[in-house]
Amino acid sequence: MLSYWTHGLFVIDQVGNYHRGKFLPFYFFILFAYILYLSIKAEFLHKKAKNYLYQKEYKVIARFSFLPFITALIQITVDHLLIFNLGLTYSIFIVYNYFQQNLISLDPLTKINNREQLDIYLTMKMKENHQKKDLYLFLLDIDQFKKINDELGHVVGDQIILKTADILKQIAYLHNCFISRYGGDEFIMVCERDKNEEITPVFNDLQRLFQQSYEGLPDFSVSIGYAKYDESLNYIPKFIEKADRYMYLNKNVKK
Repeated sequence: MLSYWTHGLFVIDQVGNYHRGKFLPFYFFILFAYILYLSIKAEFLHKKAKNYLYQKEYKVIARFSFLPFITALIQITVDHLLIFNLGLTYSIFIVYNYFQQNLISLDPLTKINNREQLDIYLTMKMKENHQKKDLYLFLLDIDQFKKINDELGHVVGDQIILKTADILKQIAYLHNCFISRYGGDEFIMVCERDKNEEITPVFNDLQRLFQQSYEGLPDFSVSIGYAKYDESLNYIPKFIEKADRYMYLNKNVKK
C-alpha cells in the first residue's frame, strides 16, 4: 500500500478512506488505448468501405468499441460515478441486436437478404434524391428450375440456388450492390451508379459468371432482366414488374 506504484494508483489513508492516485487516469488510458484504436480504425474503414455489408459491420464495431472507452474515461475522471458497466452493457446490446436482426433479415438457405429486407432497402433508396445516382434493379430467375428439381432432386436444386447466391455475392462485392432472394429460384440485385455511368459491366459480369461450369453441379443458366428507376416507378411492385418483363423476354428467347 505504501509502495511507489500503489501510491501512484490509489491510497487508503489511516481512517480507511480511498483516494485516487495521480497516475490512475494514465493507467486506465493505457488499458483502454487498444479499444480506442479499434474504434477509430473501424470508423475509418466504415467510411472507406465501398461495400454496404462491410460498412454496416464496421459501424457496429466502431460503436461497440467507442462507448466502453468513453464511459471508462468518465468513470476514472469523476469520483463515485460508476458508468463503465453501463457503457459496456449497452455496447453488448448493440452487437446482440445486430446479430438478431441478421437472423431475421437473412434468407435461411442462402444467408443473403430476404424479401423483407429488399422492401426496406428499396423503400429507402427510392425516397432518396437520385439527381446524383441512378438506381438499377436486376431480376434473375433460374431456367427450368422445376425440371431440375423433378429430374435431379431437391438437393441438387438447393445446391444450384446456393451457387446462384454465391455468384451474386461476388457481383455485390465487385460492384457494391444489394442482393436478396426474392422467392423460390428468383433473386434481386439493386445497384447504384453515378449519372451517365454504364451498367453494362455489371450485366457482363453476371453473364460471364453464370456461363461458367462449376464442379459437382450440372450446367444451369439464368434469365436476367433489369430496369432503371424513374419517377413513374414510384411503387416497388412497378419497379420489379418492369425488370420482370425484360427477364421473361430474355427467357422466351432461349426457348
